[in-house]
Order: sequence, then structure tokens, then C-alpha cells
Amino acid sequence: MRLVAFERTLALRLLVVTVAVLATLSSFAAASPAAAQGAATIEIVNIDAGTGLPAPFTRFQVTSENGTVYGPMETDLNGYVAFSVTVDPQGTSFTVIEETPPACATAPDQQATGPLMAGDTTSLSFTTQDNPGCGLGTIALYAMSCPDGFSGPADDYGPWRDGCAGNIDGTGFTITSVATGQAWNPVSGAYGIPGRAPVVGLPAGDYTIQQHGDTPAAVFCLVYDTANYASSPEPSSVIPVPLTDGVGTISLAGNRLSCDFFTAPAGAIQPEPTAEIVEPAAGAMLDVHLAECPVGYIATESIYDDCHGNGMSGIPVQLSSNTGFSGTLATTLPETPGPGVASFANLGAGTYTIGASVPADATFLTYCSDDAFVEIPSSFDEANRTLTLDLASGQIVTCDWYVIPNEVAPVPGTSFLEMHALQCPDGTDPNAALYDLCHGNGVANVTFTATGPGEFSDQAITTIPTSPGPGIATFGELSAGSYTISRERVDPTVDLVAYCSMADADVVVPFSYVDADTISLDLPADTGVVCDWYVLPAADASTTLQVTSYRCLFNLAADETTPIDVFRANCRPSEGTTQFTLTPDGAESVTLTTGSAGVGTVLFESLPTNFYEVTSSNPGDFNDAYIFCGVEGGQLPYAGHNSVQLDIDASQPSYLCQWFNVPYNASGYSD
Repeated sequence: MRLVAFERTLALRLLVVTVAVLATLSSFAAASPAAAQGAATIEIVNIDAGTGLPAPFTRFQVTSENGTVYGPMETDLNGYVAFSVTVDPQGTSFTVIEETPPACATAPDQQATGPLMAGDTTSLSFTTQDNPGCGLGTIALYAMSCPDGFSGPADDYGPWRDGCAGNIDGTGFTITSVATGQAWNPVSGAYGIPGRAPVVGLPAGDYTIQQHGDTPAAVFCLVYDTANYASSPEPSSVIPVPLTDGVGTISLAGNRLSCDFFTAPAGAIQPEPTAEIVEPAAGAMLDVHLAECPVGYIATESIYDDCHGNGMSGIPVQLSSNTGFSGTLATTLPETPGPGVASFANLGAGTYTIGASVPADATFLTYCSDDAFVEIPSSFDEANRTLTLDLASGQIVTCDWYVIPNEVAPVPGTSFLEMHALQCPDGTDPNAALYDLCHGNGVANVTFTATGPGEFSDQAITTIPTSPGPGIATFGELSAGSYTISRERVDPTVDLVAYCSMADADVVVPFSYVDADTISLDLPADTGVVCDWYVLPAADASTTLQVTSYRCLFNLAADETTPIDVFRANCRPSEGTTQFTLTPDGAESVTLTTGSAGVGTVLFESLPTNFYEVTSSNPGDFNDAYIFCGVEGGQLPYAGHNSVQLDIDASQPSYLCQWFNVPYNASGYSD
């Protein structure tokens, strides 16, 4: 597999035929406006924050302001992926999220586009921060095809890699945890990269792997030292995986495994003969669709439209028959919106019982039909939460299983948790008197997440009601019990020290660290607990950012792909006054005026490691700004249009941004 060598519904079914006919007529009536729509392109480049290299195999999803979802699709080896989107005549805006970063990496904030018109192309740049050592890994399976008659050795990967370069899309796989029995069913090519079927974020342990359909002639796994391609692009070893009845076993330990399944039509090494299995002449197929309705939903004939698109993913579905068949598959989301799907193929005739690991405190509605939309008789056992039906040879049946969570009225408690966000001076000793040194230096806009009894889960954001004083976020009306509290988006280069006490007395409340930014404690009834969260940056952990504003030739032909040398040749430092505003994540903004550090230049000093946004008072009307940023002494890559977001590492030397302003005439009058 060339890529890995470098890492590499059923139609609408309704409960009544009349509703189906009306829905069909409605779809024809609504078809005409689509003709006025057009297509635009959203290009995405993702960079690994630790290495500055492209971040491949990162999954992005695009959502229009109308709710249409595109993807998710993965970035290629250049960290690049492009989405073709549909736009309305008046323009359509889109939101882009990093839907699945590499295992152990933190997804950056979502980004939004302005209204895009037909034919437009816009480019977005993301930076992903890896978090090595979290213990999660990735298994990527590749469906590879070999030429007719190809054969190769069982213990040498090279001939297979060089002789079987074809990728196969649409091949299903099953990955199962040996320890828990949980299963995943990725499909090759589902995320845009030919032949690739990944599962990201798997805990350490042994897993079985199996290809659906033809048994591969050989399987080899490339072993990488980390879960992040940017930090380990080359495999440390390649191991052959023996198969027993088409199933192999591999081990994952917080790293990445990339396994090639080579399928040869004829002439390749065949597995050892096993007992003959006689398949029915025409196997039946059963699709189970799991979907969740809103809490307390009252079921009507519109349940398909109301609930079917809200699929439930990763739910184990068990299937057994009176003929001895038994199997378990976890649901996946082939389409979004759409149901969670578990597909069982090549089934013999018999009576089948379906079970699903769904919440017990819910109401269930089921409906089964064949491929001609004719209802198939079935019965639901409320006590065991199982569905039973008969399958005939060659029959294709889909069973919709709707889960309606019951409304549970929460009982408000009389306790509370109060979180204090505090910033200490650089180099503060963790054993010093932190209250005296830091408690007056509160931080606003810090998000805390708390979970607790009765499925309680909530977020609160700090404000500074009194200055000097702490940033305060409060969770009120809580019941007594065990709570887990996390401070979100903590800079990994700082130390975080927590201290908890009773709200009405100077009595220490014991707690335990779950990880570096999460604690767990027991909250008593009818009282409050206050926790101080002290951020201790390392000594002298700061850098600078120099921004120089340039004025370019009027109506200079430029876009995001124009090289920086073109701007430098056609622009000169601005002699007027422009204000630049630097906004750190979770802290107050700073505004400087050009000229304070040289012609057209500002200098932001003493910057700790953080995420920053830089904006300018210019552009206003009739001006476009093209921005290039990087570390002093290095290349300055394109970084943004009209504003820029920077992931600044205080251990680096000074950062530089060159801000090229291109004035243009959009007034309708002549120049």
C-alpha cells in the first residue's frame, strides 16, 4: 500500500404507505430551488503543533448554516483535505470542526467561513496539539488488491507491498477488543482516503481483526512508536499476522498499527484447510437501525422523520438464532444524519432474536420491513428488551429500533461547588503561600466541567466580580455525592495546583487528582465547597511577537496562494497609525499602535505559551489583509486573511508577522 508505506438505508420506510406517498410528492415539489444553487470549495490544512509538520489522518467535518453536514473526511499525507459544498444564490456560511484528531491529540477550536458564493474557494489552517502519553492508540486497516495469480512469501512484507498496490474501497472490517468484547466496524475509503479504514482512540490491549467477504491471502501490520504520524512517520517494525478462520490478533500500546489486508484472486498462499462450511444458496441479510428520540417523545406516525436521523453509534447489537448462530456487532454511522447501523449478512433461514445494549430507563418502539417496504411480523419482549422475527432464505430485512429516554425530573440539592481560577507569577514555587501570592489575580473566561450523581453534567465559565480577586465559576443546587471537576484547556507547559476547603469554614476538603487538570471529591449535603486552581507558569516562560503593517499597491492582484515575495516586492511599511489587538485565550486583550516599535511596527512582549488571536483596525472597508507569521529566523508561511490565530510556544525565540494590506475599489466609481 503506497500510502501506508509512509504511514499510511435503506430507502425511506414509514409506518404507513400513505405517509410514504405524501413524502415522495413533497420531495418532488421541493426540488426546483436546488437548480439555483452552486458549488464552492473549502480547503483545510492541518499542522502538528509539536513538530510544525503536516498532520495527516485528521478527520474534519463541515456543517452549513442550513444544517447540511459534509464528511467527515481525513487529511492526506500533506495534512490537506478539500470539501465541495453546496451554496445558495445569496451565499452560505459554514462551520468547520476537527471531528477526530489523532489519538491523544487535542482538537483545536472550530472555525467559520464567511458567506461563500458559487465558484468560491476558501482556505482554513488548523494547528493540532498532541498529548503524548495518554495511552490511547489507533488501528488503521487497509484493503489491498493483488493481481490475478499473484503469490508472495508468508513472512516478507516487501513483495506484497510492491506487487499489490491497488486500494479497495467499501470493504468492511471488524475490530474487537479481546478484554471487553466491544467491536468496531470501519469501512475502507469511508473518510476519503482510498482503502483506509481507521479506528482512533483505542485503549491499550489485544484486539482481533477480520476482513468481511474474501479471506485475505496475507496480513502484515506496520508498528509505529506513537499514535501521532507527525512524530513517528516511519514504522519501527513490520510483523506478519497469522489468521485462524480469517481472524488475526494484534496488540496495541498507546501507539499506531497500520495493517495491510492483501487479497489475491488466485495463486496466493492459502490458509490451512479447515472444516468445510456449507453456506446457504442465498443468505438472508438483517440490518438493525438504532435511533434515539428526544426525551419524553410521544410516538406518532412521523417517528421516522422525527428520530431516524439521530443515530446511536458504538452500541453492541447481539443476534442469535434457533439454528445456533450467534454474533455481535457494534453500530456505526454510515451517514450523518442517519441511524446507527449493524449489518448481519449471509444468514440462514430461522428465527432470530435481536438484543441491544441500550439504556434500561427508556421506552422502545420497533418496526421491521423487507426490501419492498412490506412489514415483517416481529415481537418485542419488554422484560428482556429483545426483538424476535423469522427470516427466510435470501430475505433482506431492516428493523428500526427507536429508543425514547424517559423524562427524569432532577431533584435540586442544597449544596454547591465554587471554582476559583487564579494566575501566579512566573516561576512561583508550588510550596509557597499561593493564596497570598496569587489569589488576587483572577482569570476570567475559564471553563470548568463538573459531573456527578444522577448523570449530572454541566459547565460554568469564570467571571471576576471583584478586582483584585479570583475568577469565579459556580455550580449550584447540587445533591450530595462524588463529583469530578476539570479545568478545560490547561496549557501543558504550566503546573496546576488545586486546593479545596469548606465554603463556610477554614476546613480542608480532601480530593484526589484524576489527571493533571481534573480532581474528584465528595460533596457533603447542605453545604458548599470552594476549590482554588492555581496556574504556575515556569520561570521566564515568555517570548515576543513583532507585527509589521505594510501598505500594498492599489488593487494588487493577490489571494491566499500568492507568495510572500510578491507582497514584499509590491508593498512598503505603513507610515500611518494602525492599532493591533492581541487576545490571549482566557485573558484580557492588549492593543498597541504602529510606530511604537518602528515604522509600521508593534511589539508585544512577555507572552507566555498560549493560543492568541491578532486583529487589526485596518482592514476596514475596501481593504484585504494577507498575513504571514512564523518564528524569527525561519520561513514565514501564510497564516490568515484579515486576522490570524497563533499557537505561541514561549520556549521559541521571537515570533514575527508581516501584515500586507491591499486596498481595493468596491464603490462602483472609477479609480
